[in-house]
Amino acid sequence: MLKKIPKISCSLLAAVDGEVTLPDVLKKLDVLGVDLIHYDVSDNTKTLQLEDIDQLRRNTCLPFDVHLSVEDPSPYLEDVKLQPDDYFCLHVENNLSWSQLEEVRYKVGCNFGLAINTETPVSDLFDKAQILDYVLFMSATPGVSGGQFNDQVVNKIKAFRRAFPKVKIHVDGGVNHLSAALLRELEVDTLISGSYILKNEDYLIQLVKLFGKNLYLRIADIMRVHEQIPRVTPDTDICQTVLEMNTKQTGCTCVVDHDNHLLGLVTDGDVRRKLIVQPNLSNLKAKDLMMTRPFVVHPEMRLLNLLRELDKRHAGFDVIPVVDTSEQCVGLVWLRDIISSHAL
Repeated sequence: MLKKIPKISCSLLAAVDGEVTLPDVLKKLDVLGVDLIHYDVSDNTKTLQLEDIDQLRRNTCLPFDVHLSVEDPSPYLEDVKLQPDDYFCLHVENNLSWSQLEEVRYKVGCNFGLAINTETPVSDLFDKAQILDYVLFMSATPGVSGGQFNDQVVNKIKAFRRAFPKVKIHVDGGVNHLSAALLRELEVDTLISGSYILKNEDYLIQLVKLFGKNLYLRIADIMRVHEQIPRVTPDTDICQTVLEMNTKQTGCTCVVDHDNHLLGLVTDGDVRRKLIVQPNLSNLKAKDLMMTRPFVVHPEMRLLNLLRELDKRHAGFDVIPVVDTSEQCVGLVWLRDIISSHAL
Protein backbone atom coordinates (compact mmCIF):
# COMPACT_ATOMS: atom_id res chain seq x y z
CA MET A 1 0.00 0.00 0.00
CA LEU A 2 1.32 3.45 -0.93
CA LYS A 3 2.16 5.77 1.94
CA LYS A 4 0.16 8.96 2.20
CA ILE A 5 1.98 11.93 0.70
CA PRO A 6 1.26 14.98 2.88
CA LYS A 7 0.36 18.33 1.44
CA ILE A 8 2.75 21.22 2.02
CA SER A 9 1.34 24.53 3.19
CA CYS A 10 4.01 27.22 3.01
CA SER A 11 3.71 29.85 5.73
CA LEU A 12 3.83 33.36 4.30
CA LEU A 13 4.59 34.83 7.73
CA ALA A 14 8.24 33.84 7.25
CA ALA A 15 8.46 36.15 4.23
CA VAL A 16 7.13 39.26 5.98
CA ASP A 17 9.83 41.98 6.03
CA GLY A 18 12.04 39.78 3.85
CA GLU A 19 14.02 40.94 0.82
CA VAL A 20 11.57 39.31 -1.61
CA THR A 21 8.09 40.83 -1.84
CA LEU A 22 5.09 38.69 -0.93
CA PRO A 23 3.75 38.70 -4.53
CA ASP A 24 7.12 37.45 -5.81
CA VAL A 25 7.25 34.75 -3.12
CA LEU A 26 3.79 33.56 -4.17
CA LYS A 27 4.77 33.43 -7.84
CA LYS A 28 7.80 31.26 -7.01
CA LEU A 29 5.81 28.89 -4.81
CA ASP A 30 3.13 28.52 -7.47
CA VAL A 31 5.34 26.33 -9.67
CA LEU A 32 7.25 24.29 -7.07
CA GLY A 33 4.73 21.70 -5.88
CA VAL A 34 3.46 23.55 -2.80
CA ASP A 35 -0.24 22.84 -2.18
CA LEU A 36 -1.42 25.70 0.04
CA ILE A 37 -0.42 29.17 1.21
CA HIS A 38 -0.52 29.25 5.01
CA TYR A 39 -1.64 32.66 6.19
CA ASP A 40 -1.25 33.50 9.89
CA VAL A 41 -3.40 36.33 11.20
CA SER A 42 -2.76 37.58 14.73
CA ASP A 43 -3.54 40.61 16.88
CA ASN A 44 -0.17 42.03 15.85
CA THR A 45 -1.15 44.58 13.19
CA LYS A 46 2.35 44.53 11.69
CA THR A 47 1.91 41.05 10.26
CA LEU A 48 -0.53 39.55 7.75
CA GLN A 49 -4.03 41.00 7.41
CA LEU A 50 -7.19 39.25 6.26
CA GLU A 51 -8.19 42.11 3.97
CA ASP A 52 -4.98 41.65 1.92
CA ILE A 53 -5.82 38.12 0.74
CA ASP A 54 -7.83 39.22 -2.30
CA GLN A 55 -4.93 41.33 -3.55
CA LEU A 56 -2.34 38.61 -2.91
CA ARG A 57 -4.50 35.97 -4.60
CA ARG A 58 -3.79 37.63 -7.94
CA ASN A 59 -0.24 36.23 -7.75
CA THR A 60 -1.05 32.57 -7.17
CA CYS A 61 -3.45 29.80 -8.13
CA LEU A 62 -2.96 28.08 -4.76
CA PRO A 63 -5.67 27.99 -2.07
CA PHE A 64 -5.14 30.04 1.09
CA ASP A 65 -4.85 28.27 4.44
CA VAL A 66 -5.89 30.89 7.00
CA HIS A 67 -4.96 30.48 10.67
CA LEU A 68 -6.69 33.01 12.91
CA SER A 69 -4.60 33.17 16.09
CA VAL A 70 -6.28 35.96 18.07
CA GLU A 71 -7.82 36.56 21.49
CA ASP A 72 -11.27 37.45 20.14
CA PRO A 73 -12.08 36.27 16.60
CA SER A 74 -15.38 38.18 16.29
CA PRO A 75 -14.03 41.48 14.84
CA TYR A 76 -11.93 39.60 12.28
CA LEU A 77 -14.76 37.50 10.88
CA GLU A 78 -16.25 40.53 9.14
CA ASP A 79 -13.21 40.64 6.83
CA VAL A 80 -13.20 36.94 5.89
CA LYS A 81 -13.70 36.46 2.14
CA LEU A 82 -12.57 32.99 1.15
CA GLN A 83 -13.13 30.51 -1.66
CA PRO A 84 -14.47 26.93 -1.34
CA ASP A 85 -11.00 25.36 -1.76
CA ASP A 86 -9.48 27.54 0.97
CA TYR A 87 -8.94 26.53 4.60
CA PHE A 88 -9.85 28.48 7.71
CA CYS A 89 -9.27 27.74 11.37
CA LEU A 90 -9.48 29.55 14.67
CA HIS A 91 -8.41 28.22 18.07
CA VAL A 92 -10.09 25.78 20.39
CA GLU A 93 -8.77 28.10 23.12
CA ASN A 94 -11.25 30.73 21.89
CA ASN A 95 -13.89 28.56 23.61
CA LEU A 96 -16.61 29.05 21.02
CA SER A 97 -19.79 27.04 21.48
CA TRP A 98 -21.02 24.46 18.97
CA SER A 99 -23.58 26.92 17.57
CA GLN A 100 -20.94 29.65 17.25
CA LEU A 101 -18.64 27.26 15.38
CA GLU A 102 -21.49 26.30 13.05
CA GLU A 103 -22.07 30.00 12.34
CA VAL A 104 -18.39 30.59 11.55
CA ARG A 105 -18.22 27.49 9.36
CA TYR A 106 -21.23 28.70 7.36
CA LYS A 107 -19.79 32.21 7.00
CA VAL A 108 -16.34 31.18 5.71
CA GLY A 109 -17.77 28.59 3.29
CA CYS A 110 -14.58 26.54 2.99
CA ASN A 111 -12.63 23.78 4.76
CA PHE A 112 -13.09 24.50 8.45
CA GLY A 113 -10.89 23.57 11.40
CA LEU A 114 -9.69 24.32 14.89
CA ALA A 115 -6.10 24.91 15.98
CA ILE A 116 -4.82 23.68 19.33
CA ASN A 117 -1.78 24.96 21.22
CA THR A 118 0.91 22.63 22.54
CA GLU A 119 -0.07 23.04 26.20
CA THR A 120 -3.81 22.48 25.66
CA PRO A 121 -5.13 18.94 26.35
CA VAL A 122 -6.16 17.18 23.16
CA SER A 123 -9.41 16.18 24.86
CA ASP A 124 -10.56 19.81 24.53
CA LEU A 125 -11.17 19.04 20.84
CA PHE A 126 -13.28 15.94 21.34
CA ASP A 127 -16.70 17.55 21.81
CA LYS A 128 -16.17 19.73 18.73
CA ALA A 129 -14.45 17.30 16.34
CA GLN A 130 -17.62 16.23 14.53
CA ILE A 131 -18.05 19.70 13.03
CA LEU A 132 -14.45 19.92 11.77
CA ASP A 133 -12.80 19.10 8.45
CA TYR A 134 -9.36 19.28 10.04
CA VAL A 135 -7.40 20.06 13.20
CA LEU A 136 -4.25 22.17 13.22
CA PHE A 137 -1.83 20.94 15.88
CA MET A 138 0.60 23.65 16.92
CA SER A 139 4.03 22.15 17.51
CA ALA A 140 5.62 25.51 18.39
CA THR A 141 4.44 28.90 19.68
CA PRO A 142 1.73 30.25 17.33
CA GLY A 143 2.45 33.47 15.46
CA VAL A 144 6.24 33.14 15.83
CA SER A 145 8.16 32.19 12.70
CA GLY A 146 11.07 29.76 13.04
CA GLY A 147 10.07 28.06 16.30
CA GLN A 148 11.44 24.74 17.54
CA PHE A 149 9.43 21.55 17.01
CA ASN A 150 7.88 20.25 20.25
CA ASP A 151 7.67 16.45 20.00
CA GLN A 152 4.99 16.30 22.70
CA VAL A 153 2.57 16.90 19.84
CA VAL A 154 3.18 13.34 18.61
CA ASN A 155 1.14 11.66 21.35
CA LYS A 156 -1.64 14.21 20.91
CA ILE A 157 -1.81 13.43 17.19
CA LYS A 158 -1.96 9.69 17.87
CA ALA A 159 -4.72 10.11 20.46
CA PHE A 160 -6.82 12.32 18.18
CA ARG A 161 -6.33 10.03 15.18
CA ARG A 162 -7.53 7.03 17.17
CA ALA A 163 -10.66 8.89 18.27
CA PHE A 164 -11.45 10.67 14.98
CA PRO A 165 -9.78 8.88 12.04
CA LYS A 166 -11.72 10.82 9.38
CA VAL A 167 -10.76 14.33 10.53
CA LYS A 168 -7.63 15.51 8.71
CA ILE A 169 -4.56 16.55 10.68
CA HIS A 170 -2.34 19.56 9.95
CA VAL A 171 0.84 20.39 11.89
CA ASP A 172 2.50 23.79 12.20
CA GLY A 173 5.69 24.78 14.01
CA GLY A 174 9.31 23.78 13.58
CA VAL A 175 8.61 21.63 10.53
CA ASN A 176 11.95 20.83 8.90
CA HIS A 177 13.37 17.76 7.15
CA LEU A 178 13.78 15.89 10.47
CA SER A 179 10.35 16.58 11.96
CA ALA A 180 8.76 16.11 8.51
CA ALA A 181 10.10 12.54 8.37
CA LEU A 182 8.48 11.82 11.74
CA LEU A 183 5.19 13.44 10.72
CA ARG A 184 5.10 11.51 7.43
CA GLU A 185 5.31 8.28 9.45
CA LEU A 186 2.29 9.48 11.44
CA GLU A 187 0.48 10.03 8.11
CA VAL A 188 -0.23 13.67 8.87
CA ASP A 189 -2.29 15.19 6.06
CA THR A 190 -0.64 18.63 5.79
CA LEU A 191 2.76 19.92 6.91
CA ILE A 192 3.06 23.67 7.44
CA SER A 193 6.53 25.08 7.00
CA GLY A 194 7.67 28.66 6.61
CA SER A 195 11.17 29.64 7.69
CA TYR A 196 12.63 26.29 6.66
CA ILE A 197 11.52 26.88 3.06
CA LEU A 198 11.63 30.64 2.65
CA LYS A 199 14.86 31.49 4.48
CA ASN A 200 16.81 29.61 1.81
CA GLU A 201 17.25 31.32 -1.56
CA ASP A 202 16.47 28.06 -3.36
CA TYR A 203 13.00 27.02 -2.18
CA LEU A 204 13.14 23.85 -4.27
CA ILE A 205 16.10 22.45 -2.32
CA GLN A 206 14.17 22.81 0.94
CA LEU A 207 11.02 21.26 -0.51
CA VAL A 208 13.02 18.28 -1.77
CA LYS A 209 14.31 17.77 1.79
CA LEU A 210 10.78 17.94 3.21
CA PHE A 211 9.35 15.41 0.77
CA GLY A 212 12.35 13.15 0.39
CA LYS A 213 14.47 13.71 -2.71
CA ASN A 214 13.15 10.79 -4.77
CA LEU A 215 9.61 12.14 -4.75
CA TYR A 216 10.91 14.93 -6.99
CA LEU A 217 12.08 12.48 -9.64
CA ARG A 218 10.46 12.95 -13.03
CA ILE A 219 8.47 10.11 -14.57
CA ALA A 220 11.10 10.12 -17.33
CA ASP A 221 13.71 9.17 -14.70
CA ILE A 222 12.01 5.91 -13.71
CA MET A 223 9.88 4.81 -16.68
CA ARG A 224 10.59 1.80 -18.87
CA VAL A 225 11.39 2.71 -22.46
CA HIS A 226 12.02 1.32 -25.96
CA GLU A 227 11.99 -2.49 -26.07
CA GLN A 228 10.93 -2.71 -22.42
CA ILE A 229 7.46 -1.41 -23.34
CA PRO A 230 4.94 -4.14 -24.24
CA ARG A 231 3.15 -3.13 -27.44
CA VAL A 232 0.59 -4.69 -29.77
CA THR A 233 -1.66 -3.32 -32.50
CA PRO A 234 -5.47 -3.38 -32.33
CA ASP A 235 -5.65 -6.41 -34.63
CA THR A 236 -3.13 -8.52 -32.72
CA ASP A 237 -4.81 -11.80 -31.75
CA ILE A 238 -5.33 -12.60 -28.10
CA CYS A 239 -2.63 -15.29 -27.94
CA GLN A 240 0.05 -12.89 -29.17
CA THR A 241 -1.30 -10.20 -26.85
CA VAL A 242 -0.92 -12.46 -23.80
CA LEU A 243 2.51 -13.59 -25.04
CA GLU A 244 3.65 -9.94 -25.20
CA MET A 245 2.51 -9.40 -21.60
CA ASN A 246 4.37 -12.49 -20.42
CA THR A 247 7.52 -11.68 -22.37
CA LYS A 248 7.79 -8.17 -20.91
CA GLN A 249 6.56 -9.38 -17.49
CA THR A 250 4.38 -6.35 -16.84
CA GLY A 251 0.89 -7.86 -16.67
CA CYS A 252 -0.37 -5.57 -19.42
CA THR A 253 0.35 -4.33 -22.91
CA CYS A 254 -0.13 -1.00 -24.64
CA VAL A 255 -2.22 -1.01 -27.80
CA VAL A 256 -0.75 1.37 -30.38
CA ASP A 257 -1.26 2.24 -34.04
CA HIS A 258 1.49 2.05 -36.65
CA ASP A 259 2.72 5.52 -35.65
CA ASN A 260 3.01 4.46 -31.98
CA HIS A 261 0.02 6.54 -30.83
CA LEU A 262 -1.55 5.02 -27.72
CA LEU A 263 -5.03 3.66 -28.45
CA GLY A 264 -5.65 1.65 -25.31
CA LEU A 265 -4.38 -0.80 -22.71
CA VAL A 266 -5.01 -4.52 -22.18
CA THR A 267 -4.26 -6.03 -18.76
CA ASP A 268 -4.14 -9.64 -17.63
CA GLY A 269 -7.18 -8.76 -15.50
CA ASP A 270 -9.10 -7.86 -18.68
CA VAL A 271 -8.28 -11.29 -20.09
CA ARG A 272 -9.35 -13.11 -16.91
CA ARG A 273 -12.64 -11.23 -16.69
CA LYS A 274 -13.42 -12.01 -20.32
CA LEU A 275 -12.69 -15.71 -19.76
CA ILE A 276 -15.39 -15.85 -17.09
CA VAL A 277 -18.12 -14.94 -19.59
CA GLN A 278 -16.49 -16.32 -22.76
CA PRO A 279 -14.22 -19.35 -22.22
CA ASN A 280 -13.06 -19.43 -25.86
CA LEU A 281 -11.09 -16.28 -26.71
CA SER A 282 -9.35 -17.58 -29.82
CA ASN A 283 -11.26 -15.29 -32.19
CA LEU A 284 -10.70 -12.12 -30.18
CA LYS A 285 -8.17 -9.38 -30.88
CA ALA A 286 -6.54 -6.79 -28.66
CA LYS A 287 -9.10 -4.16 -29.69
CA ASP A 288 -11.90 -6.36 -28.31
CA LEU A 289 -10.44 -6.27 -24.80
CA MET A 290 -8.60 -2.98 -24.53
CA MET A 291 -9.50 -0.09 -22.23
CA THR A 292 -9.78 2.78 -24.70
CA ARG A 293 -9.10 5.69 -22.33
CA PRO A 294 -6.54 4.51 -19.79
CA PHE A 295 -5.06 6.83 -17.20
CA VAL A 296 -1.77 8.19 -18.62
CA VAL A 297 1.03 10.45 -17.44
CA HIS A 298 3.63 12.62 -19.15
CA PRO A 299 7.43 12.24 -18.91
CA GLU A 300 8.01 15.58 -17.13
CA MET A 301 5.48 14.92 -14.38
CA ARG A 302 6.97 14.64 -10.88
CA LEU A 303 6.52 11.36 -9.04
CA LEU A 304 5.13 13.38 -6.14
CA ASN A 305 2.31 14.69 -8.34
CA LEU A 306 1.58 11.24 -9.76
CA LEU A 307 1.12 9.78 -6.28
CA ARG A 308 -1.14 12.66 -5.30
CA GLU A 309 -3.24 12.17 -8.43
CA LEU A 310 -3.66 8.48 -7.69
CA ASP A 311 -4.65 9.28 -4.12
CA LYS A 312 -7.22 11.79 -5.38
CA ARG A 313 -8.66 9.15 -7.73
CA HIS A 314 -8.54 6.47 -4.98
CA ALA A 315 -6.82 4.37 -7.64
CA GLY A 316 -4.64 1.34 -7.29
CA PHE A 317 -2.31 0.51 -10.15
CA ASP A 318 0.47 -1.76 -11.31
CA VAL A 319 1.42 0.00 -14.55
CA ILE A 320 0.66 3.36 -16.19
CA PRO A 321 1.40 4.29 -19.82
CA VAL A 322 3.51 7.39 -20.45
CA VAL A 323 2.69 9.53 -23.50
CA ASP A 324 4.27 12.64 -24.97
CA THR A 325 2.46 15.75 -26.18
CA SER A 326 1.54 14.04 -29.47
CA GLU A 327 0.02 11.06 -27.60
CA GLN A 328 2.81 8.72 -28.68
CA CYS A 329 3.58 5.94 -26.22
CA VAL A 330 7.09 6.69 -24.91
CA GLY A 331 7.22 4.72 -21.67
CA LEU A 332 5.58 2.70 -18.95
CA VAL A 333 5.63 3.33 -15.18
CA TRP A 334 5.57 0.21 -13.04
CA LEU A 335 4.78 0.22 -9.33
CA ARG A 336 7.73 -2.09 -8.66
CA ASP A 337 10.09 0.47 -10.22
CA ILE A 338 8.70 3.24 -8.01
CA ILE A 339 9.28 1.14 -4.92
CA SER A 340 12.81 0.24 -6.00
CA SER A 341 13.58 3.96 -6.44
CA HIS A 342 13.14 4.23 -2.62
CA ALA A 343 10.59 6.99 -3.12
CA LEU A 344 8.07 5.16 -0.92
